[in-house]
Amino acid sequence: MSIPGDPSVQDIILNGMKEGGQYTISAGSTSYTEFKNYQFETLKSELWATCKTDRFLETEGVVLAAVGKTTVTLPSDFDSAIRLVLYDADDSFRGTLQSATANTVTLATTFSSSLELMYGRKIFTLSGTGAGQYLEVIGYDDTTKVANLSANWGVTPDATTTYLVASTEQELRRADYQRQVTEAARPRIYGVMAASIQVLPAPDKIYPIIMVYRSNLTRLDDAGAVFVKHLRERRSLWIMGVKLKTMSRYDDDRYPVTKAEWDQALMAYAADNVVYDNIAPNR
Repeated sequence: MSIPGDPSVQDIILNGMKEGGQYTISAGSTSYTEFKNYQFETLKSELWATCKTDRFLETEGVVLAAVGKTTVTLPSDFDSAIRLVLYDADDSFRGTLQSATANTVTLATTFSSSLELMYGRKIFTLSGTGAGQYLEVIGYDDTTKVANLSANWGVTPDATTTYLVASTEQELRRADYQRQVTEAARPRIYGVMAASIQVLPAPDKIYPIIMVYRSNLTRLDDAGAVFVKHLRERRSLWIMGVKLKTMSRYDDDRYPVTKAEWDQALMAYAADNVVYDNIAPNR
């Protein structure tokens, strides 16, 4: 038997509404459209309020610490940080690309390294076209300065793009509410306040940071990889939620029993994803 494909929002809603008694529902019906635009968004909020630490909402992205700025611009779906790792190298590993293709870059004419030393290195785009991405090197020719990369760029860089070929990494230490008055340098710590992150000291150059974080379920793209993964792994929960809201909308006699089952399912969902944080004196 082949592995089932990923579900879509449409699949979840249609299956759930049918279980809720609307057996003739279709994607072209007004009731489907209304449910998708209103009840489904409410269901997202309920699941999110129940459990904000679901491991299937964990993802990673690149954020850039800009020169002189302690506040970091976060991904639009960001909710809470798990781990931040800052990357750097000496200035000879920074520069501006000569050109790029979907899965290669041509580094600056002044760049030089060996194939052995380049294997597995992360190349970050720092500014210009396609800034805020990284890929790993799987091949390099020092004569042409062309690096072959592990995958395709999301946005292909060009000759306006500055880069870093990383050679060091440093995990940033969390220290909320600390304020340092010091000259610009490589950041060492980060702090969280509300939905923002600050790095300290203020950066003296652009530093890429790979941030592992928890996404906010209500801000995710419905067709994006993280949301679709959540639909797949929590499929029964999503369908039960759609079923319950359908029963409520159409005054189904089964609603009280299904509501009790739903409350139990939410309790189990939250209990399965508890995260215990270490006690820190600055928290």
